[in-house]
Amino acid sequence: MQYEHFLQGQKKYQEELEKPQTTWPEQVQIGMHYIQENLFEESLTVTRIREACHINDKSFASRFKIYTGFYPKDYILNHRIEFGKYLLIQEGVSIVQVGLLLGFSSHSAFCKAFKVRVGMRPSVWAKDAIKIAS
Repeated sequence: MQYEHFLQGQKKYQEELEKPQTTWPEQVQIGMHYIQENLFEESLTVTRIREACHINDKSFASRFKIYTGFYPKDYILNHRIEFGKYLLIQEGVSIVQVGLLLGFSSHSAFCKAFKVRVGMRPSVWAKDAIKIAS
């Protein structure tokens, strides 16, 4: 997979994410916009979100969950894993590359997060997904 193809897929995925509703508190809207724009950056943490958005309220994560259904960390990880599923079935992409492209700090961090959320290792999931698609 060429890097340009990855960037196109990434951009399309980010554009299709649910947008914050105007009835949500401003901090939640700003935080969600920031997360969506930086979804695949390794440095994306709740602390970084709060700093970048000038949100001093430590209850931001709880408020974010009230309106989105997810804590920010879970929202980020769930979307990284979902886009990772798309990448895993692309020809010529290794699991190591997928993890790094998604913003995970290491191959093992990606595999662990994937297994926790999907219930199987990325390699097993990819083999099953490719069999089903064939």
